[in-house]
Amino acid sequence: MLFQKLLKLVSRRERSPKRDDWFLKELRREDPHALYQLAVMYANGQGYPKDAVRANQLIRQSANKGYSQAQLRLWSDYGFGRGIDKCLVLSYVWAQLAVNHGLYSAIEVAAGAKSKLNSEQVAVAEELINGPIESIPDQLNN
Repeated sequence: MLFQKLLKLVSRRERSPKRDDWFLKELRREDPHALYQLAVMYANGQGYPKDAVRANQLIRQSANKGYSQAQLRLWSDYGFGRGIDKCLVLSYVWAQLAVNHGLYSAIEVAAGAKSKLNSEQVAVAEELINGPIESIPDQLNN
């Protein structure tokens, strides 16, 4: 029985480099899901030093590639000022983009974020939502 447990441990170690190779290959391709996973690792200090700035850069890179989970994370980060300056307009923008990219569970989130904005802010947000995603600024002058 002890031998079987050791064998399982060894076989796991043998598979781990393959999984790491896959992850690194996807990062080199700048796969949005892999970028997001790396960002979460930086944000939580899992396997990498905890680094909120680097985590945010990677989340933004993933979101710019249309990854809806990263876009929803930006809604939260901007909405609560987690690691970046709080901005309700950008919070709504990223929530709506998550919906636009197929994350329909974010519909209520986007509606709630929009309800916190005045009509001028909604107009600015709609312009950003309809423009190129790469042109969305990191911060807005309020």
